[in-house]
Amino acid sequence: MNTLPWIEKYRPTKLDEIINHKNIVNILNKLITSNKFPHTIFYGQSGTGKTSTIISCAKQIYGDNYKTMVLELNGSDDRGIGVVRYKINDFCNYDSFFNKKIKLVILDEADSMTYDAQFALRKYIEDYTSTTRFCLICNYIYKIIDSLQSRCVIFNFSNITSENIKLKLIDISKKEKIKYTEEGIDAIINISDGDLRKAINYLQSLSLTVTTINEKNILKYTGYISDFIMDEILKILLNNDLKKSYKKVRILIKKYNICFIDLVKQSYKFINKMDLSEEQVLEFIKYMAQIEYNIFKQGNNDIQILSLISCFFKIKYI
Repeated sequence: MNTLPWIEKYRPTKLDEIINHKNIVNILNKLITSNKFPHTIFYGQSGTGKTSTIISCAKQIYGDNYKTMVLELNGSDDRGIGVVRYKINDFCNYDSFFNKKIKLVILDEADSMTYDAQFALRKYIEDYTSTTRFCLICNYIYKIIDSLQSRCVIFNFSNITSENIKLKLIDISKKEKIKYTEEGIDAIINISDGDLRKAINYLQSLSLTVTTINEKNILKYTGYISDFIMDEILKILLNNDLKKSYKKVRILIKKYNICFIDLVKQSYKFINKMDLSEEQVLEFIKYMAQIEYNIFKQGNNDIQILSLISCFFKIKYI
């Protein structure tokens, strides 16, 4: 019995299996073929295939020697200058008697590395260019210092399209013999927001809980709030005073077992359903951002519910 998480079980092992980034794949294939693979930075939202792409590159380059020729580090765990001085230095100085190819260092979550560690890394990239290539993977390119960016070819990994996520989820469902409906797959895509890894994790966890992947089960087990409920909340907010709105929204939250942070995160749906000016939209977004920040700072839920409701009354007078 295969106990691997599906994100690993169905992780691409060849560049041609990477979805949604055909231009990047074509460039990388040409660089590998011409034996001119450079230092690189892969950046973009989580679950867009950055790590899978560089691992596929490495396996294509090294084959069976992958484990001896590639050093994989996680910047969030190995974020200090010590990892650069010791782990990376030792690996770069290691000389494989059986394989004279240029080695590869993969630094995942490189944007979590301290400034000093990044600055030290810059020196190692310079010193070991003849023997080692570096690939830095991050979500936020602005957190990588300029002197590192200037030494690397930078690739931006955009969100994976809904169509490609759908094809992947259906393919996995068929291989795993999972019953599903098209509405269920679409619901997973909506809550994943372009993150394929999140979508596959949702699919696997739900397959262990329900007999059929459908919209009803997804709404029940993932905390995703349906458009029907969002419309009901919006109707309350637009047709009642503050006191009544607060009372009715709290009843609705309890009735549907809604996690308030999920409601805040999906509040963008209100914008398209309300006739708001540009100034009102900007103020609405500002209020929602502040509420989300307050929740993560352990703000009282009841107070934040009042804040959410009050923002609707505030924007009426802008």
